[in-house]
Amino acid sequence: MVRLYLVALVAVALTACQGDLPSPPWPPTWPWRAAPTATPQVSALSILGPAGRAAENQHIQDQIAAFERANPGLRLSGALTPDYRTALADAVAAHTPPDLFVVWSHELADLAADDIVRPIPPAYDRTASLPDPLRPAFQVDGVPYCLPRDLSTLALFFNPALFDRAEAAYPTPLWTWDDLRRAATATTDANNGIYGLTLAPDASRLLAWLAADDRDGDPWRGADAVSTLNNYVNLFAEGAAVDPLLLDSTWTGEAFGRGRAAMTLEANWLIPYLAEQFPDLVYNIVELPSGTSRRSTVAFGSCWAISRTAADPQAALRLAAFLTTPDANRGWATAAGALPPAPDQGRAWLTGQPAYAPFVAGLDYALPWAGPRGFSTTMDSLNSLLAAAAIGDATAADVVARLDPSATPAPTHTTPED
Repeated sequence: MVRLYLVALVAVALTACQGDLPSPPWPPTWPWRAAPTATPQVSALSILGPAGRAAENQHIQDQIAAFERANPGLRLSGALTPDYRTALADAVAAHTPPDLFVVWSHELADLAADDIVRPIPPAYDRTASLPDPLRPAFQVDGVPYCLPRDLSTLALFFNPALFDRAEAAYPTPLWTWDDLRRAATATTDANNGIYGLTLAPDASRLLAWLAADDRDGDPWRGADAVSTLNNYVNLFAEGAAVDPLLLDSTWTGEAFGRGRAAMTLEANWLIPYLAEQFPDLVYNIVELPSGTSRRSTVAFGSCWAISRTAADPQAALRLAAFLTTPDANRGWATAAGALPPAPDQGRAWLTGQPAYAPFVAGLDYALPWAGPRGFSTTMDSLNSLLAAAAIGDATAADVVARLDPSATPAPTHTTPED
């Protein structure tokens, strides 16, 4: 049986032979056996993934175990680690990446540019079934580099009790961003530690607003972006929005769950979190408001990628394909609180998961959280500036200058008269 074990603190390097390792802490009922060394197997395949909630870990274990039973000639080994990004980065730096591993859409371009992952051959390409706007989540320059596992979109969570307290009307799917701004102000009671909106100063959240107001085809730049960004920063400056860190919370989901904010912009992963951590909270969800041009949201993708150095890339492709069939994607979505990556899969899945309807609807008009090489680093830098703006240590003009240097007036130089 496959030994995809949970790593408690530090990722364990994946090797062809696990050797004499201690019994893993999870799952306790599975027998542990050392990898055989006397009789070589046909092929070995190493896997690395992020550890998550128990249901997520169980789903991956079950899927890989089923694949192993159907492919007895393969010897599989791997780990699920909570510090996944560090574990993967360390393995890549040591030139020992796992054969198959999870990638997020905003990091894919860098991995492809650095020749870490293999392009997906046409026979295995799953991006053709996706709408054109979503394909860049799993492609680089039009070439697929991974097999889609899920997507997640942003929607608006709201607490009816805090709206009732302020005698404010509930959000509806017909809202605009101006409606949200007015409601955030109306439901804020800073004297009692309650705010209208807890908002992560995060470029992915900002992009949802920018895209909804975009009139020139470039949501990050132009006069429309400047206006939207000013509205975004002013929410913090006026006290209607607050960084969750200022509410003694590690992220927006925690602040919202504790009843410190009437609204938050979050993805579907907040639903299972609230069910586990704040089971008594009553809340509702609607699609994000519309802007001056359209309705928009952001789609975050994850997928299985094959290492360029995989000893048996065909076996890795077969496993990745097995893990991302429509049935597997729907099962993963249910376990993880994610969405199947294709809108048609998502709509079929909704029959058993009606709470996710606003997120699945967003797949039809979402922009993928992805970009060219350097996108992840650029967004990290922008996030730092947005965080400074949220507490008054930077201005909207500072953020505009970072997004679009051409929007900042050039210094005026005078020429001395002869």
